[in-house]
Amino acid sequence: MAVDPYAVLGLKRNASKAEINRAFRRLAKQHHPDLNQGNKNAEEHFKTLTAAYEMLTAKEPDSTALVPPSGQDFQYVAELESRYREARNRNKKSGVLGSLSAFFKSKRRD
Repeated sequence: MAVDPYAVLGLKRNASKAEINRAFRRLAKQHHPDLNQGNKNAEEHFKTLTAAYEMLTAKEPDSTALVPPSGQDFQYVAELESRYREARNRNKKSGVLGSLSAFFKSKRRD
C-alpha cells in the first residue's frame, strides 16, 4: 500500500489504538459494501480502509518464539521437548487430579 494508513483513516501519526479502532469502525460503517450495495467506490474504499487498519494493528512478531537456527534444528526440537516435559510435570503436580493422585498414592493400603 503506497498510501499512508493514518491518512486513509483520517488520523494523526501519534494516534492510540483506541483512536485507530474508533476511526476504522466509524468509516467502515459508512463504506461497508452491505450498506452500499452496487456502489463500487464504497467497496474499494472499504477495502482500502481494511488494509490500512490491518497495517496499523498488526502485531509485532513474538520475540520469545523459538526459531530454529539454520543447520541446528536438533537443538530446536530438544528445547521444545524439554519445555513440553516441564509444562507436563508442572501440570501433574499443580492440577486437581495431580493432587488427588498424590493423595491416594501417599495412603498405604494394608
